[in-house]
Amino acid sequence: MSQITDKFWALCSEVDEALQGVDDVRPFLLNVLRFVQAMTQARQELAQCFIELLKGRGPWEVASFCMRELRWPEVYDAATELLRGTDDFRVKTVMHHVRNAYEAHEDEEG
Repeated sequence: MSQITDKFWALCSEVDEALQGVDDVRPFLLNVLRFVQAMTQARQELAQCFIELLKGRGPWEVASFCMRELRWPEVYDAATELLRGTDDFRVKTVMHHVRNAYEAHEDEEG
């Protein structure tokens, strides 16, 4: 792993810990988003991290939150693929949330 992905996963761990007991996790989610936005040179590497989040490596809320702003097509495509490839209602719910993040952003603009 690179220093960038190490930092990404460390920030995701902070989100995960916050989800266990902090009322407002938004500041932790914003930390991830700001970090990713600052690392434009590592977009492909970070896109893979988001895809790994969708596959259960960390808190999926990070992907849902960040994709409202980033709207990376490869993450949307991965969520769609995972949605189509499962019968697990929990996975379907998560993938719908991630995909809806893209639509929610469009609704706010339109």
